[in-house]
Amino acid sequence: MLAIGKLLELTLAGREPCEKVQLTPRGVKLHWLAEGALLVSPPSGQDQGVDLVLSAGIHGNELIPIHVLDRLIRALARGDVQPRARLLLLFANPAAMRRMVRYIEHDLNRLFLGAHADVWGGEAIRASELEALVGGFFSVSGRQRGTMTCTQRCARRVSPSLRSALGAREGAHNPMRWPDCMLWQSTASCCSASPALPSVP
Repeated sequence: MLAIGKLLELTLAGREPCEKVQLTPRGVKLHWLAEGALLVSPPSGQDQGVDLVLSAGIHGNELIPIHVLDRLIRALARGDVQPRARLLLLFANPAAMRRMVRYIEHDLNRLFLGAHADVWGGEAIRASELEALVGGFFSVSGRQRGTMTCTQRCARRVSPSLRSALGAREGAHNPMRWPDCMLWQSTASCCSASPALPSVP
């Protein structure tokens, strides 16, 4: 497994990886952008023109989503999952995750869309950083876009189209099982059945 696959460990320790850009043997590029932020780019021939933001840890005490995102990152770093979309993977609130509390000063979930400008503190700074990361990620024109947040209340199954975008194959040896608790709650239509996200073979 590539060292950058231990993003959760690095984030909780407040450390950066020695090598900020790493490639899997099959050409997937993993690029550390900032604390708790990883850009994943598929090889150009496999890119379906979709950009997805997947986040967990907006509330630091919601451990299951954090674990699910960690498993995905590790599977990507091992080459067990071959993405067909560009991914921005975010551990949203590292300070709260380190303390395993919902938040430190302000609920990060309430600080987006510029609301962070009205308050002070670490979560306000983090909300500004996350908005900049996501804005930069979505600045590439001509691509489908989607954002998904894994929450503690995950209860539905991962859609076949999301599995396809992440390169998971049914029936293949894949330690990244897709359990019922592993729903990325979609806030975009790009993860429904669409030509850009072919069905799982």
